[in-house]
Amino acid sequence: MNDLRSFRRKTPLTLSDIAHCTDATRSRELWRYEIGKRLPPLKIILIYMILCQVSFLKLFHTQYQEVITLLRKRIPPLIASLSEKPHARYQDARISHLEHILTSLNQNSYANTPH
Repeated sequence: MNDLRSFRRKTPLTLSDIAHCTDATRSRELWRYEIGKRLPPLKIILIYMILCQVSFLKLFHTQYQEVITLLRKRIPPLIASLSEKPHARYQDARISHLEHILTSLNQNSYANTPH
Protein backbone atom coordinates (compact mmCIF):
# COMPACT_ATOMS: atom_id res chain seq x y z
CA MET A 1 0.00 0.00 0.00
CA ASN A 2 1.11 3.55 -0.64
CA ASP A 3 0.45 6.75 1.23
CA LEU A 4 -0.87 8.84 -1.66
CA ARG A 5 -4.17 9.49 0.05
CA SER A 6 -2.78 10.46 3.44
CA PHE A 7 -0.29 12.88 1.92
CA ARG A 8 -2.90 14.43 -0.38
CA ARG A 9 -5.16 14.94 2.64
CA LYS A 10 -2.37 16.89 4.33
CA THR A 11 -2.74 19.45 1.55
CA PRO A 12 -5.83 21.55 0.76
CA LEU A 13 -6.15 19.71 -2.59
CA THR A 14 -9.11 17.51 -3.39
CA LEU A 15 -9.09 14.36 -5.43
CA SER A 16 -10.75 16.38 -8.21
CA ASP A 17 -7.87 18.87 -8.12
CA ILE A 18 -5.36 16.06 -8.54
CA ALA A 19 -7.45 14.53 -11.31
CA HIS A 20 -7.48 17.86 -13.15
CA CYS A 21 -3.68 18.13 -12.91
CA THR A 22 -3.17 14.57 -14.12
CA ASP A 23 -5.66 14.72 -16.99
CA ALA A 24 -7.43 11.79 -15.36
CA THR A 25 -10.90 11.51 -16.80
CA ARG A 26 -12.36 10.44 -13.47
CA SER A 27 -11.41 10.92 -9.86
CA ARG A 28 -12.34 7.28 -9.32
CA GLU A 29 -9.21 6.20 -11.19
CA LEU A 30 -7.03 8.19 -8.77
CA TRP A 31 -9.04 6.93 -5.82
CA ARG A 32 -8.05 3.37 -6.81
CA TYR A 33 -4.41 4.43 -6.72
CA GLU A 34 -4.85 6.18 -3.39
CA ILE A 35 -6.37 3.19 -1.63
CA GLY A 36 -3.87 0.78 -3.15
CA LYS A 37 -6.22 -1.16 -5.44
CA ARG A 38 -4.01 -0.30 -8.40
CA LEU A 39 -0.37 0.66 -8.71
CA PRO A 40 -0.10 4.19 -10.09
CA PRO A 41 2.02 4.84 -13.16
CA LEU A 42 5.22 6.83 -12.74
CA LYS A 43 3.65 10.02 -14.12
CA ILE A 44 0.94 9.94 -11.42
CA ILE A 45 3.54 9.27 -8.71
CA LEU A 46 5.62 12.23 -9.87
CA ILE A 47 2.57 14.50 -9.90
CA TYR A 48 1.68 13.48 -6.34
CA MET A 49 5.28 14.05 -5.26
CA ILE A 50 5.21 17.59 -6.64
CA LEU A 51 1.70 18.59 -5.57
CA CYS A 52 2.01 17.07 -2.10
CA GLN A 53 5.66 18.12 -1.72
CA VAL A 54 6.71 14.68 -0.53
CA SER A 55 9.48 12.26 -1.52
CA PHE A 56 9.07 8.94 -3.26
CA LEU A 57 10.32 7.14 -0.16
CA LYS A 58 7.63 8.68 1.99
CA LEU A 59 4.90 7.87 -0.51
CA PHE A 60 6.02 4.25 -0.86
CA HIS A 61 7.78 3.51 2.42
CA THR A 62 6.15 0.10 2.89
CA GLN A 63 7.11 -1.13 -0.58
CA TYR A 64 10.63 0.23 -0.10
CA GLN A 65 11.04 -1.80 3.09
CA GLU A 66 9.70 -4.89 1.33
CA VAL A 67 12.32 -4.50 -1.40
CA ILE A 68 15.08 -4.18 1.20
CA THR A 69 13.91 -7.42 2.83
CA LEU A 70 13.77 -9.13 -0.57
CA LEU A 71 17.29 -8.03 -1.48
CA ARG A 72 18.66 -9.19 1.87
CA LYS A 73 17.39 -12.68 0.98
CA ARG A 74 18.36 -12.76 -2.68
CA ILE A 75 21.81 -11.19 -2.77
CA PRO A 76 23.68 -13.86 -0.73
CA PRO A 77 22.70 -16.73 -3.10
CA LEU A 78 23.67 -14.56 -6.07
CA ILE A 79 27.09 -13.90 -4.53
CA ALA A 80 27.50 -17.64 -3.89
CA SER A 81 26.50 -18.44 -7.46
CA LEU A 82 28.96 -15.92 -8.89
CA SER A 83 31.72 -17.26 -6.64
CA GLU A 84 31.25 -20.74 -8.11
CA LYS A 85 31.71 -19.51 -11.68
CA PRO A 86 35.44 -19.11 -12.19
CA HIS A 87 35.26 -17.05 -15.36
CA ALA A 88 32.08 -15.02 -15.01
CA ARG A 89 32.31 -11.64 -16.70
CA TYR A 90 33.44 -8.94 -14.26
CA GLN A 91 33.03 -11.53 -11.50
CA ASP A 92 35.14 -9.79 -8.86
CA ALA A 93 33.58 -6.38 -9.49
CA ARG A 94 30.06 -7.83 -9.38
CA ILE A 95 30.70 -9.73 -6.16
CA SER A 96 32.35 -6.70 -4.56
CA HIS A 97 29.45 -4.46 -5.53
CA LEU A 98 26.85 -6.91 -4.21
CA GLU A 99 28.76 -7.39 -0.95
CA HIS A 100 28.88 -3.61 -0.52
CA ILE A 101 25.13 -3.33 -1.08
CA LEU A 102 24.42 -6.21 1.29
CA THR A 103 26.60 -4.64 3.99
CA SER A 104 24.71 -1.36 3.56
CA LEU A 105 21.37 -3.14 3.75
CA ASN A 106 22.38 -5.00 6.88
CA GLN A 107 23.61 -1.81 8.52
CA ASN A 108 20.26 -0.24 7.71
CA SER A 109 21.85 2.58 5.76
CA TYR A 110 19.20 2.10 3.07
CA ALA A 111 16.40 1.55 5.54
CA ASN A 112 17.28 4.83 7.26
CA THR A 113 17.65 6.84 4.08
CA PRO A 114 16.32 10.33 4.78
CA HIS A 115 12.92 10.95 3.26
